[in-house]
Amino acid sequence: MIKVKNNDSIIDIIQKISEEHKDEIIIEFPFWHPILHNYLSLKILKNKSGTKPITIITKDITARKIWKKLGINFSIIKDDSFIEYSHKAQIINHNLTFFEYFKYEFKNYIKKWINFFTKNEKVDDLKKYSSKYYQQSGVWFFLLSLLLSVLVFFIVLFFAINKTYVYIKPEIYIKTIAHNFIFKDLWTKDDLFLDDRIIKIKKISKIINLEEKFQTSWINPINSKKSKWTITFYNTFTDEIHLKPNTRIQNKDWLIFEVPESVKIPAWSVWPDWKIIPWIYKSNAVAKNYDINGRYIWSKGNLIKTKERFILPWLKWDDKDKIYVEATSNFSWWDDSYEKILWKEDILNSKIIFEDKLKREALKELKTYIEQENSLNNVTYDILSYWDPLKNIKINIITPENLKVWDKINDFILKWSIEFNSYIYIKDSILSKLKSIINEKIITDTEKLLSIDDKSIRITNILYEETSPRLEVKLTLEIDSLVSQNFLNKNSWYVLKLKNNILWLDLLEAEKLLLNDKNIRWVDIDIQPFFMNKVSNIADNVIFKIEE
Repeated sequence: MIKVKNNDSIIDIIQKISEEHKDEIIIEFPFWHPILHNYLSLKILKNKSGTKPITIITKDITARKIWKKLGINFSIIKDDSFIEYSHKAQIINHNLTFFEYFKYEFKNYIKKWINFFTKNEKVDDLKKYSSKYYQQSGVWFFLLSLLLSVLVFFIVLFFAINKTYVYIKPEIYIKTIAHNFIFKDLWTKDDLFLDDRIIKIKKISKIINLEEKFQTSWINPINSKKSKWTITFYNTFTDEIHLKPNTRIQNKDWLIFEVPESVKIPAWSVWPDWKIIPWIYKSNAVAKNYDINGRYIWSKGNLIKTKERFILPWLKWDDKDKIYVEATSNFSWWDDSYEKILWKEDILNSKIIFEDKLKREALKELKTYIEQENSLNNVTYDILSYWDPLKNIKINIITPENLKVWDKINDFILKWSIEFNSYIYIKDSILSKLKSIINEKIITDTEKLLSIDDKSIRITNILYEETSPRLEVKLTLEIDSLVSQNFLNKNSWYVLKLKNNILWLDLLEAEKLLLNDKNIRWVDIDIQPFFMNKVSNIADNVIFKIEE
């Protein structure tokens, strides 16, 4: 027998079926396992069992119709006291539900009383003796009235008290709206005379002063000592190699060296055993001040070790192993003492770097100001993002008067100031107006507004702009809102339509019909009283509830 756990998926159960080698597949499911109520999953289990009969053992009896339709046997697990009853064999064989068992016992009870009155001689004598009193006392009228009362009770219970509770998780979707607003620099004017489309903005002016020290980058090559040592050239080409003076060579760390003299390397030769012997030529190599990436070499030239290989960077890649260079010994003679010179590139580069830093500092200062105002005044100021606070920026550069190119200095200081303007507005004023527009013009009577994503406000179009005498601009704003169907609106035609579609349907059929609706993500139906398995036939008795 296969035992299914609560967290077992359809794949896990199929795996267990494939490992079962008995002639009959018996599966024990826990109560309310989702596969018991899924027609497609049960169909897959039936197909995977092949020709073997499949039996489901469970306490869950709500999906018996699906099992019967698929040809799946089932056995309902009763509690211990129920199993130990005298009719347990018959009950288990017929898989009686509680209601079916109640009917069965009630019939037996009636039969016992009928037999008691029809076959008991004492009762017959009592009937003869008391028959004349029945007619006089109106007992038959009382019994008839009691029977009619019971009948009326069941009619009311069946037609009036039958309630159906439909628990729904609605689909949530994004609804985007666009609206035009006019932003005006009217911060000091009263709100009473402003149109609903007008949003007041406030101009903010800031001046930031900044100074920073920059390093000079040019090294005086005349006073700098360089690393140098002897190297060996290896040639495996069939031709003689000629290298011009100051030929560059490069190691694995991108350090550049020059060979001051011209080099002539004979072609390789072949010994009698056909072994290739390259020709060797020794020369000197001197380190450059900068590596291939323009970085100063410093004392890294002294790190060259014996037998370290160099390549000729101008050779084709396939030829780099045919002619190469090796160090004959460790390099040395590097002197870290050097003289730095102020180069024109230093001033130009420092201006570019510092201008970018000034802009970042300006925006940082503006955001800090807004955060402080929001915290102190409990408001929601935000930057009018369409307006670039740095487009009309004014930058003043102050450099030392005695600063000149070719000055022998290690660093210099630049002092700059930046002046910029920006505009802010109260963000809540736009949010409240957008929410009002959504409720009045966008959301229908069948929909429900869940929330507005205030971080999704964006400007999509600039309709017009005036900067004199004050800024006035008309912008198109878009915002996203989360919307779902309003299933709690009893007067909605959409809700009434759904209720009428499921009246008097079986529970499973009603759930399937509702799940086919695009606006419903999940549904569960609870029918009362418990012995009813059909939705109420009265629309007012079908009650929708929202599951969070």
